[in-house]
Amino acid sequence: MSIENKLFLVAIPRGRLLKVAQSIQEKLNQKFNIYTSKLPPLHVTIDHISIDDKYKYDKAIKIIKKECDNKNPFELFVKGFSFFDPPYKSINLYVEKTDCLQKLSQGIHTKLKEEGLSSRPFPEEWEFHISLINTTFASREWTDEEFYKAKEIVKEWNINMKCTIEWLELWKPKYEPHLEIEDFFELKGDEG
Repeated sequence: MSIENKLFLVAIPRGRLLKVAQSIQEKLNQKFNIYTSKLPPLHVTIDHISIDDKYKYDKAIKIIKKECDNKNPFELFVKGFSFFDPPYKSINLYVEKTDCLQKLSQGIHTKLKEEGLSSRPFPEEWEFHISLINTTFASREWTDEEFYKAKEIVKEWNINMKCTIEWLELWKPKYEPHLEIEDFFELKGDEG
């Protein structure tokens, strides 16, 4: 299925965590000049959703809303960096797989998968992360040498932060000329 038929369910870092992540992303881009226009928006992908008609879209929205209505806001913890080696060449902030994040993600993924709507790869091994810089939407492909140099640079930085996630957003896989947000899902449950 083409990327045009996918939507991405994401959590958005906020506050100080977002500011620090944006600063790191900007510094890496200034050094390696991977993106020549807007930098990709920072987010944590919860699931990939395959949508090719209104019926599937409506079904996915209903599933996500129901799951989010029963979940509380939660803390998102970032502890250092993670990396996806070539061919992805991705420098990421490592997002800790907490029980709250895992239950939310797995609950949504399971329900979407039952309806044939989730296209998230490797669901059991999913590594939560915030991509800072990689080949997706890049203006140019960075070399392996540049990627490994960036990896060494960020390994020297100590990142240990958190923020509260109060809602999820459903995005189209593009951000230029502007980010297209399909829907918002407030986490408003009263679970214990």
